[in-house]
Amino acid sequence: MTGDVHPAVIEDRFRIRAGRRKAWGTGLLIVAGLCWVYAAFQLFTPYETRIWSVDCSGPAFADREGVYDVDGPLDERERREIALCAESRDWPAPVTALLIGAPLAAAGGSLRTAGSVALDLREHTAQLTRADR
Repeated sequence: MTGDVHPAVIEDRFRIRAGRRKAWGTGLLIVAGLCWVYAAFQLFTPYETRIWSVDCSGPAFADREGVYDVDGPLDERERREIALCAESRDWPAPVTALLIGAPLAAAGGSLRTAGSVALDLREHTAQLTRADR
């Protein structure tokens, strides 16, 4: 029965599959982007500790100079605030988001590219066929 299928039906099925592949790739890229936005938010935005209400700068901008130097310019209160800031930021969550986002972006980019190329080549072939007539 498969030999009786009209070429237009085969063409439509091919285009539908390529369109789905492209849509899945786009969706995966969006999810990866959301993971990266979450990780960037955790890394760059200031926050307040849960205990003692200490205002902390984002970890990317945190000043840690003299934290580990016992005879350094920081007093005990400043060291305690820096330690509270470091303890209150949950690092596994943004790191996990980055680790999940990387393969999603790779798979999404591959799927989107494969779908786009398949559709573009099919369109190119159709244009060549029409030009030969």
